[in-house]
Amino acid sequence: MGVHFFYRGIVICVQVAILGAGPAGLEAAMELLRGGISPTVFEKKERVGSPVRCGEALLDLHSLFDGDPPGSMRRISELLVHIETVHHFPADNTGLWIMDKREWLESLVAEARSLGASIEMGRPVLLSDIRKEYDYVIDCSGCPSQSLKEYGVDYGPLGLAIQYRVSCDLDEKAGKLGFHYIPGEVGFRWIFPKSRKEANIGVGWAYDQPREKWDTLNQFALDQLGDFEVQRRISGYLAMQVPSRLSIENILLCGDAAGLANPYHGGGIHNAMLSGRIASRCLVEGSPGTYDPRLRKAVSGELKVANFARSILEGSYKHHEMMVSYLEKNVPLEKLFTHETYRRLLPYIGIWNIRSLIRKTPLPSI
Repeated sequence: MGVHFFYRGIVICVQVAILGAGPAGLEAAMELLRGGISPTVFEKKERVGSPVRCGEALLDLHSLFDGDPPGSMRRISELLVHIETVHHFPADNTGLWIMDKREWLESLVAEARSLGASIEMGRPVLLSDIRKEYDYVIDCSGCPSQSLKEYGVDYGPLGLAIQYRVSCDLDEKAGKLGFHYIPGEVGFRWIFPKSRKEANIGVGWAYDQPREKWDTLNQFALDQLGDFEVQRRISGYLAMQVPSRLSIENILLCGDAAGLANPYHGGGIHNAMLSGRIASRCLVEGSPGTYDPRLRKAVSGELKVANFARSILEGSYKHHEMMVSYLEKNVPLEKLFTHETYRRLLPYIGIWNIRSLIRKTPLPSI
């Protein structure tokens, strides 16, 4: 079933396809279904969430959940940012979970199907083909996206993240998410405990990845965990720049295909879900042309703060520490990535003289 519009007394049925059954694609499908539309979802893998290519932490900045989401393994009590010292951001008032992402996505697939969505697993398709068969296509194909491969959508340089799933003793780290920033490295390292005996630990680079990437991760794991056993190792790319256009004729870009990973810490599940929801609402309302400005407005606060923080990280390790210390003392986690926080940080551009410190290549605008 497609979405129905009335034009001069004639009912027009619009067919919608979704490319990718990740968080963006499944949220888009569910929002279409809530609006009375049954989309077709094409997923190239035989099983959703396989392999898992992220840290599996979910920060609900957009208040999308009422209670714990399916697949949540535990609620996180605190986010720790390690620079020279450790900075503490309590998460008591923020939805922050460590997830079993595969279990979560499988629950969304089951729910979407129960509501009437057609989800075709093991079906790789080309945008150039399905855009001819459907009136609108929502590209949620991840990174690198089909829009990049087929239409050359420019996200700027892609970041790279590598990760181990490890078994080890995590009693002291359980319930806390750890981010680590290293001098001279424009990127992030993380330790996300899934339980007291298992964790995701990884390293991400915005650019200038070292030659011995896995050696870097291995040494980080040794330093932080001591004895550990690698269960799985994975890698993936990150698009951390929103392209100049979020639609290509009848294609709407969502999630990683829209470059919505946070350019400071790499997280993007929350924005993927939000983009899927907004894209579908625009189609349900018969206003696909409003998708681009609506999504940019919805994520602009977060991306302004994240790009500001990224510029300081690139420019000065010392000033990066000063910024995080200021935020730790003055801004709660739930308000960290907002327009209000961005306005509070603006005076420090002059104080910290960031403009003379940042790289010559400017960060992208949104």
